[in-house]
Amino acid sequence: MVGVLARSRRAAAVDAGLYGFTLALVFMVAGYDGAEPLSGRLPFFALLGLFGAACAAALALVGALVRRRLSREPREGGPSQA
Repeated sequence: MVGVLARSRRAAAVDAGLYGFTLALVFMVAGYDGAEPLSGRLPFFALLGLFGAACAAALALVGALVRRRLSREPREGGPSQA
């Protein structure tokens, strides 16, 4: 949805990347119940957060592409593009 609602592909990728990183990091921090201190695990969690950011940005670009393709389809009742 971020990609569909964004005004540009760049905005879609940046917004979704930030969302994906934050979501992944917060999810891992909130679920952490290990014996080691959390500060020792944060670099690993941040690395996984970057993976989450990349995945979210890629999916947002797909959403932006879908929006672009849907906006090019001829409207019902209007002239068709053959």
